[in-house]
Amino acid sequence: MAVPYTFASATGSIPLSQLDTNFTTAIVIGNTSVYLGNTITTLNNITLANATISSVVFASGASLANVTLTGTTTVTGNITTSGNSTVNNNLFITSGNLLVGRTSLTSYNSGVKGSALNTNGQGIFEIDYANSPGMTLNMFNCGSNNANQFQFYRNNISAGLIATDSSAQTYYTASSDYRLKSNAQPLTGSGTFIDSLQPKSWVWIANGKRGAGFIAHEAAQIIPSSVFGEKDAVDNNGNPVYQSMSSASSEIIANIVSELQSLRARVAALEAKP
Repeated sequence: MAVPYTFASATGSIPLSQLDTNFTTAIVIGNTSVYLGNTITTLNNITLANATISSVVFASGASLANVTLTGTTTVTGNITTSGNSTVNNNLFITSGNLLVGRTSLTSYNSGVKGSALNTNGQGIFEIDYANSPGMTLNMFNCGSNNANQFQFYRNNISAGLIATDSSAQTYYTASSDYRLKSNAQPLTGSGTFIDSLQPKSWVWIANGKRGAGFIAHEAAQIIPSSVFGEKDAVDNNGNPVYQSMSSASSEIIANIVSELQSLRARVAALEAKP
């Protein structure tokens, strides 16, 4: 029997033995249901035009290569692509993972380059520096408006953003709106705050370069809100989980400005004396 080129409104099943086993012949799937059964199937160079596809499962070992989907697809398993696949409408993954350049959803520090997204909204991006830049975001048609490149939320409340303005300057901001605060008072004790900090210099172990700033666990005793993580923390495998801090936090800057204003006032008072 010749290979059928079109499945228009077929009501019966067509044995796979009657098809081109490599799917090298162009096939048009019309108003019909096609069942491939419990098989590992590779689909290459297939276009599904104006189709709505639901409850499609790509089992382990199946692959898509050069497939264009112009309808809505719901996937309830993992997707593996072996070529250029295009989705021209919506792609819904109701369970499983979307993996690019990797074969499993491994931990964030696995050293396996590629990207992964899961249905919990978590994303992993591990990038080979030889193919830098690692990530590029370019927003068009901004005009004279500020472009909010990244907007951060915590529990549905805006927590800050990364934005660029019309002069191509980048701003890294944290939320500071008065509506998020209560009992605002003039800052006091800035001198004691500054005297309590312990600036240090050091040599970075990784490259031998000199550095200057603060040691996280020491700074945490004075400015805990600017330090993240716990001293000597490790993960489940015993690997170090290093502390980090923001040396340019609003708390540090506010105390420096407050003390500078106090010093300027005292200098002005001294200069005013006869």
